[in-house]
Amino acid sequence: MKEPEVCGCVADPFAAVPPELQPQPKKRGSLRKVDCPACGKEYWTNRETDLCIDCERSRAHKPVSQD
Repeated sequence: MKEPEVCGCVADPFAAVPPELQPQPKKRGSLRKVDCPACGKEYWTNRETDLCIDCERSRAHKPVSQD
């Protein structure tokens, strides 16, 4: 069975508008939702590490053990 044709105004309501006047697509933010592996805190970040700020600071102050 053939699907009914959809009017162009429904498929793309801006099809008749020149490209420079069409609304621009929204950019997605670079934030991602993560859980801190050290304390379990759930937060949003754009950093590469998953450690929250508090855990990252506390680990920076701890001396590195020499094995």
